[in-house]
Amino acid sequence: GRYIWNKRKAELNIQNHNGINFENAVKVFEDLYNIEEYDDENSVYEERYNMTGFVGDFSFLVTVSLTMRGEFHRIFLAREADGDEIGAYYENVRACTGER
Repeated sequence: GRYIWNKRKAELNIQNHNGINFENAVKVFEDLYNIEEYDDENSVYEERYNMTGFVGDFSFLVTVSLTMRGEFHRIFLAREADGDEIGAYYENVRACTGER
């Protein structure tokens, strides 16, 4: 995939969200069990999605908020996943692996 983001938002994200930088956050796409959910609440002017998964450099689940701009994924937020996102992620892992 190809990714773009606003440089200033990327810098603010590091300060505001546990040091998560967009360069590492895009690795969420590499997690075989990542989940993507349509973001109803924030899809007023454009379709937005949240993708949750593990990112190699962090020991916690990361949720990346994005939209598509042509062939590019435009990243505008990356943060630690919340409780609902964590639950949905592990439910997906169980569904994919057959674990209970």
